Amino acid sequence: AALDLARRKKLNASGFSENTTRWSALASKKGNFGFFTATTAGFSTTMRTEDGTGSGWAGLEAPNFAAIPGAELARRAAKKAEDSAKPRDLEAGRYTVILEPRAVNDLVENLVNALSQRAADEGRSFFSKPGGGNRVGEKVFPENVTIRSDPFDPRLAGRPWIGGAGGGFLGFGGFGAGNFAGLPTRKTTWVERGVVKNLSADRYWAKKSGIEPLPQSGAMVMEGGTGTVEDLIAGTELGLLVTRFWYIRSVNPQTVQLTGLTRDGVWLIEKGKVVAAVNNFRFNDSPVNLLKNIEAMSAAESTGDMVVPGIRARDFNFTSKSDAVWGRPPATPPSARRGVKLVSVMIPEVFECPRCERQFVIDGVPDSGSEEVHCPQCSRFLGVRDIAFVLRSELDELIERLSFEKDRLEKDEAIYGLTDCDPEMKYYGREVPRVIGVLRGALKELHRLSEEYRPKS
Repeated sequence: AALDLARRKKLNASGFSENTTRWSALASKKGNFGFFTATTAGFSTTMRTEDGTGSGWAGLEAPNFAAIPGAELARRAAKKAEDSAKPRDLEAGRYTVILEPRAVNDLVENLVNALSQRAADEGRSFFSKPGGGNRVGEKVFPENVTIRSDPFDPRLAGRPWIGGAGGGFLGFGGFGAGNFAGLPTRKTTWVERGVVKNLSADRYWAKKSGIEPLPQSGAMVMEGGTGTVEDLIAGTELGLLVTRFWYIRSVNPQTVQLTGLTRDGVWLIEKGKVVAAVNNFRFNDSPVNLLKNIEAMSAAESTGDMVVPGIRARDFNFTSKSDAVWGRPPATPPSARRGVKLVSVMIPEVFECPRCERQFVIDGVPDSGSEEVHCPQCSRFLGVRDIAFVLRSELDELIERLSFEKDRLEKDEAIYGLTDCDPEMKYYGREVPRVIGVLRGALKELHRLSEEYRPKS
């Protein structure tokens, strides 16, 4: 259905249709045993106009394929592609936004990942209390914000136990390093009417804190309001409608500040109506601010990863314009006009074609900005300036994240050098200086590479 629709409308289409059956078993030396089977299905499609200026996406995952409205998803992607073509130029700034459920999912899942009691107790999280401890019991969001996990929700693929977890340097971040493995999942309310009710704690931190272990059970649900995204649009005097985000990176875990790009359609809203497609943007904001600035929400619906509403929120921070969709390439590739010598790149990098979304590695790029680079799947001419821009953006984001981690570890180094602590933390303290040295060397090299990819005057 998607391909037939794309042909009729003369759109370039690509996508995925997946149907997965899996099983999982768990056993322990103490005689515990568990076994379960599960199915997941998914369909997504991206459609783009022939001139490359319009892009639309729609997709969904569900526990079974019967719950996937494939034809409706294809129709939605095609309409977004057509409606987003030839966008109007609009300056970055703070705008009221209407985020579709997929865009809300993209941001809120990063807040969900911060629901760690250990990170909060150690002062590394938004949920850390100034002066020590955590913010369980505090009202930090408006009353209309409730977030819970429900592994029994039929709209999402659940699981009866945690199959292991990891994350963070030496297991000191995220939800631990496997200390959740085998814990049964359960219904848990994390935030209720704006009040933080629970934070996740693995076995180690639960024992240290004198509490019961509490896993992050997946199947996250954020309760919404009533009505539809169209109702949110109708109530907006001036704002932007956003389909979804990508290239999302953490900037500051203590505020859950993120940066990333809009994708597959941004539209200007005036007096309750969509009036024009506009360019894509880079944002720099936190899902914490998003939830604090909520004006209205639609009914919650499944995105496949979570159940979330559409949200209208004020003062969302777009920091710059982004060329997330490029226009038609020149009729004659630059190399047909003059030859250019290729040079090797210091590191291989994965890129995504803006037409067909094929990801591939470019092992060599030209040094003068005039040699063509083509997508190996659809043969679209990309051009080195596009590639250099993507690589430079990736390097700058990586530098920002690594700098933050280096600064955090330098503070840890000073703290653990002055205090007595348990053997695990002593080991952490001994290893930190080595990691800091690696980060300093990496940052020096990344700064040098970033300068190499900047345009020469």
